[in-house]
Amino acid sequence: MSLELPFKSSERLVRDTSAPNSAPLSHLMLAQRDQYINTMGQLRFGKLLEDLDAFAGTIAYKHCDDLDATTAPLTLVTASCDRIEALGRLPPRDMLLVGACTFVGSSSMNVDVELQPADLSESTDIATHSLDRSSVHAAASSSGSAAADAASVDPPATLLRASFTFVARHPVTNSAVPVPWLHPKTALEKQWYASGRGRQAANKGARDDSLYRRLPSSGELSLVHNMFISQHAPRDGSSRRGAAAQLLSEDMPGDPAQSHGTAHTQDTEMSTHYFTQPCDANIHGKVFGGLLMRQAFELAFSTAWVFTACKPEFFSLDNITFQRPVELGTLLRSTARVEYTAHAVPEPAAKSDGHYVTVAVSTEVVNPEEGKQVVTNDFHFTFRFTQPVPRLLPQSYAEAMTWLEGHRRFKSGQDNANARSASGGAVSAFV
Repeated sequence: MSLELPFKSSERLVRDTSAPNSAPLSHLMLAQRDQYINTMGQLRFGKLLEDLDAFAGTIAYKHCDDLDATTAPLTLVTASCDRIEALGRLPPRDMLLVGACTFVGSSSMNVDVELQPADLSESTDIATHSLDRSSVHAAASSSGSAAADAASVDPPATLLRASFTFVARHPVTNSAVPVPWLHPKTALEKQWYASGRGRQAANKGARDDSLYRRLPSSGELSLVHNMFISQHAPRDGSSRRGAAAQLLSEDMPGDPAQSHGTAHTQDTEMSTHYFTQPCDANIHGKVFGGLLMRQAFELAFSTAWVFTACKPEFFSLDNITFQRPVELGTLLRSTARVEYTAHAVPEPAAKSDGHYVTVAVSTEVVNPEEGKQVVTNDFHFTFRFTQPVPRLLPQSYAEAMTWLEGHRRFKSGQDNANARSASGGAVSAFV
C-alpha cells in the first residue's frame, strides 16, 4: 500500500510558516487559571512547556501543509529541543507565543519560538496584535520604509526562547521523507536560516565530541583529578590538597566557601512512576511529548528543591532528546539526579551572585512482565538560586563524566549569555 506524499509545492516562504498565539492569563476563567497558576501565584512552567511543544508542532505542520485535502498528511515527530532559556522573569500575566520555521534540512525542520509580554491595552484583538508584532519583518519588505522604520524601533522584549527540531515520517512506512524547502527572502530571514544551519552543525559537533564517544580533554581530566585530590589526599599531603583546591577555584565556577556544604550524586536521586492514559494521546495516538516535558520538569523542580532546601527558579533546559515514541497504556518511570552545581554569574552585568543546580531526568518505559526498561527521553534542567547551594562531589568515574557534561553545558550557556549581553540583551529575534 502506498500513499501520495503531500507536496505539490516544493518551497515555502518564512512568512507562510510564522504563527502567533496569545496566552491571556488575566482573562482565563478560574478553572483554566488553576492549570497555569500554582498555589504560590506563580506561572506553572511545566504547563508552559506543554504549550511550547504544541505551538512549535503547529508551526511545523503549517510548513508541511499543501492545503490540499486529497493528499495524506505527514507524520511529524519532535526529535529534540536544543535549549530553552528563561531570558526574563515569567510573571502570571498576559503573554504572546511567536514562532516560525527558520531552517529546513532534507527531512527535518527547525522551529524557533519566543515568549513575549503582551500589553492587551494596545489592542482589543489579541490575534491581530500578536500577528502584527511577529510579522513586522514581512511587512517591512512589502510596505516600504515606514514599515522598516517600525521594525527598527523598540523591538519587543523576549522572556523565553526555544528551538525545536522536527523530523518527517511517512504515515505508513515510517521512513524519512523530504519536507518543503524554505525560501528566506529578507535579510532577517536569511540571518535566521544561517543561524539554523550553524546551530545544526554545532549540535553535530557536540554529539561527535560527547564523552560517550571521545575521551575528555586534558584540561577536563585535570579538573576531575584536582577534584579527587581536594577530597581524598592523605593527611600528610595537605599541601597537595590545598593546591588542588586552588586550581579548582580557578577552573570551576564560584568560590567553594560560598557553597552550602557538599553532597554526593547518588544521594540526590528521586523517581516517579506514571501509567499513560488515552487522554495523554497526541494526534498520532502516541503520548504527547509536551506531557513528558511537564512531568520531567516537575520532577526536576522537586529534586532541586529537596537538594537545596530552597525553591528553585527555572534558568534553562538543555539537550532534550526524544529517542522513541511512548505508547499509550505503558508504565513510565522517570528518574532525576543532580548532575552539576555552579556558583557563578552567567550574565557579567548581573547585580548579585547566582547559584546554579543542574538536574538530569531520564524517562524510560518499564515492562514489569519481562523485567525490561527502555529509555525514551533525556532532559537536563538548570535552576537558579539566590542563596548558597551544596557543592556536588562525584564519587565514581561515571558520575565524574556526567559532571563534566554538565560543566560543558553550563559553560556553553555562559558563552551564549555573554554574546547576548554584548549584542544588546534579550530582544526579540522575530523583528
